[in-house]
Amino acid sequence: MSEPSQPYWLSWIVPMLAVLGVLWAFVKKLFTNAVRTEMTSMHEENRVRLVEMSNRVGVIENTLARIEGRMQERWGDYQEDDR
Repeated sequence: MSEPSQPYWLSWIVPMLAVLGVLWAFVKKLFTNAVRTEMTSMHEENRVRLVEMSNRVGVIENTLARIEGRMQERWGDYQEDDR
């Protein structure tokens, strides 16, 4: 008996590798899209929080300016002695 010209496993291993490659690309694409969606969502949440914090800082600055104005009215340019 003569040996076949190609090994017996070659007829199914090459298509199996091709199927696995396509499956890997598909899973990778799904994972990439899921991560992109999650990161976009997190970015939007962080942006909203940043705007909220900026608004809070603005309120604090206004309150501080008002307090400084009242102190200025009451005591003028009073400076404590450094003795």
